[in-house]
Amino acid sequence: MVGVLADSNEVLAASTVVVALIVSIVAPMIANRHHREDRAHDEAREDAVAAAALKAAAQVVESNEEIARVTKESAAITQSKVDVVHTLVNSEKTAGLQRELDGKRSEQAMLAELAALTGKPSQTAIERAAVAGAKIEELEADLAERSRQQEIADAQIAKR
Repeated sequence: MVGVLADSNEVLAASTVVVALIVSIVAPMIANRHHREDRAHDEAREDAVAAAALKAAAQVVESNEEIARVTKESAAITQSKVDVVHTLVNSEKTAGLQRELDGKRSEQAMLAELAALTGKPSQTAIERAAVAGAKIEELEADLAERSRQQEIADAQIAKR
């Protein structure tokens, strides 16, 4: 029986060595396989995140392009409305200056006619005629400048 025990101890020792060898070979292989599976899973997740980020970036670019287009259209509409308002205000102001000029010319003509009728104009009539003449020169200069500025504005609008 002692011989059988010794043999069974040797078999047990040999089995232990074999199992240890198998475990030392197989365990790293299993661990390596799990590591590769984990890494493949991580790479797939990272690829999905990158694809989602790329899609989101494309949507942002598209959205920004749409915003830029709408902003440009709005600016063009606003500018055309500003041009219309400017033209209306400018033409009304010009018409008012023209009416004032016409009135001053009429005033000057009446003063000249009054002087011709009386033969000798009064000092007041002479002074009023001088004031009217100065105002006429001022209004003519203002209207000429407004006309020049309007031509410049019209040329700028035509360039758009």
